[in-house]
Amino acid sequence: MTDSFITLSGFINLDNSNNVNSVIFKYFFKFNNQKRELIYLTYD
Repeated sequence: MTDSFITLSGFINLDNSNNVNSVIFKYFFKFNNQKRELIYLTYD
C-alpha cells in the first residue's frame, strides 16, 4: 500500500486546485489514521 499512497499523494499535489479531488482523497485516507496526517501535510 506504500506505492499506492505515494501515487495518490502526488496526484493530490498536481490537482490541489480542485477541492473536489482533495476531499475525495481525504475521505479515502480518513480510514487510515497513520496516513491521514501525511495527507493533511500534503493538502496544505
